[in-house]
Amino acid sequence: MRVLLAFLTLLPGAALAQAASSAAPQPMTAEAEIMYALACAGLVLSLGAAHWLVARR
Repeated sequence: MRVLLAFLTLLPGAALAQAASSAAPQPMTAEAEIMYALACAGLVLSLGAAHWLVARR
């Protein structure tokens, strides 16, 4: 068991690993841009509503 542990300790694991390949980023579609705009508008409206509720106190 000690021999196996010593062997696994000395085994260069990083040398056997493959390099990671990153995929090229895809351009944003028109539908994604519309959904992003709707999400931004919803965030602004919700922040405005929270401000209005807090200011009334």
